[in-house]
Amino acid sequence: MSRKEASTGHDGSPLRPALARQLAETIEKCTGCGLCREECAFLQKHGTPLEIARNFTPAHASRQALPFECSLCRLCDAVCPAGLTPRDLFLEMRREAVDRGQGSFPEHKGALSYEKAGMSPLFTWYALPAGCTSVLFPGCSFAGTRPGRTRELYATLREKDPGVGVVLDCCGRISSDLGREDFARSMMEEMAAYLLSQGVREVITVCPNCRDMFLDYGTGLSVRTVYEALAAGKSPSPRAGESRGAEEKQSTGQVPSPRAGKPRAQPLPAPGDAQPSSRAGKLLVLHDPCGARFHHGSHDAVRLLLHQAGFSTQDMGHTREGTLCCGNGAGVNAFSPELSRQWLKRTSGEAGGRPAVTYCAGCAGALGACTPTAHVLDAVYDPERVTSGRATASKGVVTFLNRILLKRHFKGAVPARASRERRFFPEGEGGKSRAGRLLIVAAVIAAIAAVRMTGAADLLDKEHLQAFIEGAGSWAPLIYLLVYAVAPSLFLPGLPITIVGGILFGPFWGVVYTITGATAGACFAFLISRYAARNWVAEKLRSPRWRALDEGVQRQGWKVVAFTRLIPLFPFNLLNYAFGLTKIGFIPYAAATFVFMLPACIAFIVFSSSLPDLLHGRVSASLFIGVLLILTVSLIPVGYRAYRRRKDGHRE
Repeated sequence: MSRKEASTGHDGSPLRPALARQLAETIEKCTGCGLCREECAFLQKHGTPLEIARNFTPAHASRQALPFECSLCRLCDAVCPAGLTPRDLFLEMRREAVDRGQGSFPEHKGALSYEKAGMSPLFTWYALPAGCTSVLFPGCSFAGTRPGRTRELYATLREKDPGVGVVLDCCGRISSDLGREDFARSMMEEMAAYLLSQGVREVITVCPNCRDMFLDYGTGLSVRTVYEALAAGKSPSPRAGESRGAEEKQSTGQVPSPRAGKPRAQPLPAPGDAQPSSRAGKLLVLHDPCGARFHHGSHDAVRLLLHQAGFSTQDMGHTREGTLCCGNGAGVNAFSPELSRQWLKRTSGEAGGRPAVTYCAGCAGALGACTPTAHVLDAVYDPERVTSGRATASKGVVTFLNRILLKRHFKGAVPARASRERRFFPEGEGGKSRAGRLLIVAAVIAAIAAVRMTGAADLLDKEHLQAFIEGAGSWAPLIYLLVYAVAPSLFLPGLPITIVGGILFGPFWGVVYTITGATAGACFAFLISRYAARNWVAEKLRSPRWRALDEGVQRQGWKVVAFTRLIPLFPFNLLNYAFGLTKIGFIPYAAATFVFMLPACIAFIVFSSSLPDLLHGRVSASLFIGVLLILTVSLIPVGYRAYRRRKDGHRE
């Protein structure tokens, strides 16, 4: 691709100006030296920034998916001797994909739903006391995983400044990283405009990614991390030449030049080695989040706070500007799990099995799966629990409940002069999905009320069910089979239908009819994908995850079908369509689907066949057998992951 060609797409349409500039600059200045590639699993897979820029064709689906495998961690920016910012190139490629309608992937739906929920009235709360000029912005992840710590943190800040407010909201970093720039900008600009209109001039952030979002889009607001706020008046002066203006340039990719050169990994000392710059205390290995890569103020403040808390700290092998990504950023953990695991394995490996500490809640969660990891603020507020290894953080659905309770706490604890729940979404965003969710909730409540008021629960009695089957004759099984055969093609959930089969037909015929219907439905979707809607399905399945499935089928054939039926790593309904795009034969596909869906089918049918008795206060043997079978089937993925860990350990 020439410099002139870099300004237009493969079809001749103009590219985003920022992308055209990044492509041209990369082609002109990148020498292909490979320094960035040595440090990055993404570049090792796809080539140097120069090779990626030259081969970029935005109309090609696989090229649109490529930048979504980059974690956007900026390590390439830190090591580039030519002063290039490849991270910005890959981000602009993501934005180009979104602009062309090719940047929507099913793997990102969960993260985007999480973000949208965090921006909804259910979770947002702005509490601004009289005289408020500064607000604490704890972000989504920290507030959800550590609500008690969030309350303590606010109380500390309020001791210093009684007028400090609190904002529970989402910064939109997920959308920003996924190329949805217009949405992220609109949400942040609306937030900033409201805060400025209420006299707020400073935002104190916990998350380094939130800090960057305010720097990028919060025009008029100054930004300070909570670590700098807690260490104010105690830390050494900032490094010479560092200022907020310089940091703003860094946050947009204009990192200082000349570079210090490639960050070198430093070996960890053996346990018990002297730490001349720290107090005697428990050794913690410190991981700098990649979101704080160029923010020296956070680097220094965190180390000072840990020192004052009585901890002896040792940097990881890659540290400060040269820190490694935990693999949890920019949607890569969902979009390209294999690359994410490579980053996580390398980063956690630098901890050497020692307890680690970091100042990003996302990093703490990711690293915590591999090595004991605490958040810096856990160490500051409860050093004894961190020292004893008892520091904990909430996970999963509990984090949503924590945020609701945290909002309730601040509504009562903060004497707000001005307050609000955020109800703003850009036109075309949010409203329909919220209305849909309310309708679903209303329908469920209405259905429950109707069942209770009409006595419909009595129809689940075995005698009533038997009468229904006898009355319908041969039509009852046939209707059930037709429903199950059509459901997968329409992306309807199969589990409720399976449970109905167990209730209606009992453990034996329930299994016969359910496995027959489910296999027929899977085969029907397979044939639609292969012969009737191939282009539509191919458009939906463009991520590396699905390409890896295709490659696996070419190597292993029916074994891949068996594996994915036993271990649910992929959405069942979409998986049926995906197999239609592969080269597997119909008969091996159908046979493997039937055989390897059978264990889960038996487990749920046996369990559901006991529900009529259970609803009438009778506990049958089918209930215990069904629960045992479900637990056994559920342990298959756990056993597989343990097997893979042992296998990977032997390879090392």
